[in-house]
Amino acid sequence: MSDRAVEALEELRKRMQVVLNQIKEEADEQEERLLEANQRAWLQYAESKARYVADKYRDGSLALILYGQTLMTEMQHRIHELQDMKVERETP
Repeated sequence: MSDRAVEALEELRKRMQVVLNQIKEEADEQEERLLEANQRAWLQYAESKARYVADKYRDGSLALILYGQTLMTEMQHRIHELQDMKVERETP
């Protein structure tokens, strides 16, 4: 992966962590544990999907590009999902 892609992934990780922290601020202990378990499961899913997509090109340089691109896409989707979860929690 290029330095730019690595930086983009790190920025997405930070954005995701901000939203996770915002949700945790309003969560009780059980909700926080459930959110953490959900996040771990999501991370396994996202990494597994990225590996699967990249595997088609496992012997080429495109594999690493596809891995990073897929992971970025999944992270963007997850950030939106977490933002929706936050709004749902804030709405009575």
